[in-house]
Amino acid sequence: MRALTAITCLAILFFSCSKELDEDQPNLLVGTWEQSESIEGTNFIQLLQYNFKADKSFNLSRTIIDRSTAEIVGYLYRSSGTYDTNGSRLKIMEAESHLHNDTNRLYSDLEDLQLSQYKSSINVTFSIIDKKQLVFDYDPCGINENCISSQTFSRLE
Repeated sequence: MRALTAITCLAILFFSCSKELDEDQPNLLVGTWEQSESIEGTNFIQLLQYNFKADKSFNLSRTIIDRSTAEIVGYLYRSSGTYDTNGSRLKIMEAESHLHNDTNRLYSDLEDLQLSQYKSSINVTFSIIDKKQLVFDYDPCGINENCISSQTFSRLE
């Protein structure tokens, strides 16, 4: 009988703790998250950065950074919009986006980005690991679609 009581208490403790963590995920999402990669053959880094705000709005930018100075040298993309969470699902809805549209250059100045008529919306499963990493797990793609399975971002301190 004691063993059954102990197992029941442990199960209640386990499930109540995991529910708290799941409920906190949307609050932990607030902040700035980034993913960077080197641009082959250059001294540049491409930086993808999400800034999720407490009012459920976000800003997204894809910038080119000079590795030696850590300064932004140009922009590829910039957007803003709203987001919503439902458990571990995240929906990101763009309200406005601006694109680099110059085939002769790797990047544009911020004021040269062109307003896009296209507004995207993505749905992902998200998780936050140790309050330091944000992982987007994308839904499966159809045949011949260009897609990724997941993306990992680091929290900007």
